[in-house]
Amino acid sequence: MRMSITLLFVLLLSPLRAAAEERWYIFSIGGTPVGWVTEETDGLRTRTTVSARLTRLGKSIVMRFEVATTEDAAGALQTLGYETLLSKQPMRLEVRVEGDRVRILTPQERIVDRGPDSLLGPVAVARLTSQRLRAAGDRIEYAVFSPELQRVAKVRRHLVAMSERPPCGSTPANRVEETIQGLPGPRTLWLDANAVMVGDSIAGPFGPMSTCRAPKETALAANGTLPADVYEKTLSTSNVRFADPFAIDRIVVRVRPRDPSQALPDFSSSNQRVVSPGLIEITRPSRTGKPDASVPGPEFLEPNALVESADKEIVRIAKALTTPDSYETAQALTKWTAENLTMDAGIVMAPASELVRDRRATCMGYATLLASLARAAGLPARIVMGYVYYGGIWGGHAWAEMFVAGRWLPFDGAVFAPGIAGAARLSVGASSLADGGGSLTGPLSALFGKVDIETVEYERDGSKTRVETGDRLFEVAGETYVNRGLGLRIKADGWHPERAGSTWPSTLVVAFRRGDTSIELHQRPRYPARPLVNDADAMFTSVDGGTLWVWAARGPDAAGALRTFLTRVERVR
Repeated sequence: MRMSITLLFVLLLSPLRAAAEERWYIFSIGGTPVGWVTEETDGLRTRTTVSARLTRLGKSIVMRFEVATTEDAAGALQTLGYETLLSKQPMRLEVRVEGDRVRILTPQERIVDRGPDSLLGPVAVARLTSQRLRAAGDRIEYAVFSPELQRVAKVRRHLVAMSERPPCGSTPANRVEETIQGLPGPRTLWLDANAVMVGDSIAGPFGPMSTCRAPKETALAANGTLPADVYEKTLSTSNVRFADPFAIDRIVVRVRPRDPSQALPDFSSSNQRVVSPGLIEITRPSRTGKPDASVPGPEFLEPNALVESADKEIVRIAKALTTPDSYETAQALTKWTAENLTMDAGIVMAPASELVRDRRATCMGYATLLASLARAAGLPARIVMGYVYYGGIWGGHAWAEMFVAGRWLPFDGAVFAPGIAGAARLSVGASSLADGGGSLTGPLSALFGKVDIETVEYERDGSKTRVETGDRLFEVAGETYVNRGLGLRIKADGWHPERAGSTWPSTLVVAFRRGDTSIELHQRPRYPARPLVNDADAMFTSVDGGTLWVWAARGPDAAGALRTFLTRVERVR
């Protein structure tokens, strides 16, 4: 979810006129209205607010972004205030331009080089657009300070067509294509004769994100729900179902863009090697391996707005778990995070002080809190974002890396098993989060919901498995079910296989039915240990590394049926 959020605010800023005015827009994703945008300007002061509500996995997500700017009479940016609400606790950024420097005052004071160009405010951007984009083919370039990226960014605008009817509204408008340095795709704007936005659109992971000018009452009433399957489109169904994904030591995957014109980022990292374009080898690093050549900078030990390693409660917990051995400390911190946080899809991004207080998070929160605990314990830590294999799919994910014994080692509190995290994960970038994660925006936006991931080869306990092209996740032939990834063949004479294509968020692998009796096979994580809740009439469980297998039977003589059924389960390679 994070990668759509990083686009949301930056791409909704539109040009404004200098005259005092308030405008309202409906904000939509994939054609479904989900919120509103309002823009106010009074002379050289501008305020833009975005409010949206989404529903994900049954949880409501409320997001709010607000930026306020001032600029001088020439249009040069003077101050910028930015506030985001992605959980219960708002996060704020205060910026002041001082000559050739940009001073970020909160949450931690630091200096950003302005570069050779003056930074423009929204009123100046509108004026420049109106003056210079007069005929099809005209182009302009200017610099702004991006609060989401927390750096100076170059913006290019190209007038593509004049007096074109926009997708919303009937008044002809000029179509302008805009690109922002650091973001992967162009944004299309429709501007009236005064360079005021009528509407805009940009590709997003859940469908096009767009705004459309509307009366205030209509915009405020925009509150739709995205289709249930929209999130499924951001996932990549795996061509292999792994029996114990936590135990994979090495994997080779092929990343295929769904749009052949989509460029892939550089996947090289400390434990990833690009074999050929789109073909990546990932290896689980060893605690005794060769030390990394580079040494982490101070930002990987310092607190920031999200990784609040100086918070009193975080420091207390970290001290209680710190041991003389840095690797043992890293394991203890990861285990504590896994056992003390609860997954909550209604939280997008939250600072560590909120996470440790409320103990609820998505994978991004697990990684943020774990990195905070690590820094409080004296271990350099960073957040890594990308994809992880889980329950038959590859999905967007975040985890932490700690610098232990001279190496960056991955640890995962959300997809947890003791020790260094398994290799069934693909990194697209790492960050200290000193910039709020803005440096990850480009690679994440280029991939999330836009690629499919295919396993080519994997290795576990020294045993290498090659996945042949065309191999299927499973096969059902009459009453026989075969899953080579799981090493299972079930000759279910008299039973009808069903729901064999189930994947996350369901734990179901396959079910079988005979009359009023059903038997289900579930694959659940073994860690952290939690009570097994199941309404089955009979149940059998077994363990394979980090995986807990649950056979659940319901119906007449469920126990006897399950005992007989299990004799038909064979192991295959």
